[in-house]
Amino acid sequence: MKKLIPFQIVFLFILALAALAACPSSGTVKDVGLDTAGKVWDCTTAEVAPELDALYAELAPLIVGTNPNWKAVYARGKDVIKAAADKESGIAIAGCTIAKLVQNYLGNRKAPPQTPAHGREAYDTLERFRDEEAGGGTFEMLIDGRRVRL
Repeated sequence: MKKLIPFQIVFLFILALAALAACPSSGTVKDVGLDTAGKVWDCTTAEVAPELDALYAELAPLIVGTNPNWKAVYARGKDVIKAAADKESGIAIAGCTIAKLVQNYLGNRKAPPQTPAHGREAYDTLERFRDEEAGGGTFEMLIDGRRVRL
């Protein structure tokens, strides 16, 4: 049997690390009252579209201008969950709306975020909502005709 040279050893080590990184986490999910770990919330379904559009129209003015209010967006998302007939639909509507707001805010080339901190705050709002309200799930939507998970 041939001896492995240092390059091959390093390559095998990196390959093993990549394989481990691809494995799903066995960590715990914060208690949201549902089994939402790894769930993909489909934002393209007809069931959520009307409510998503209405909430988007309500929240979009909060992030326009030089001082976007992402805290108010997050708080309103939590209110939607509380007011929903069932928690899962509330998470879908609020989460899809926040994901769409963040995507449009960060991807707007005509009016990009005023400062890098504003862009970071938008991203952090979505991540916080995913972690604390949606149990780490992701939100899938159509962007330029492609399905994208945020």
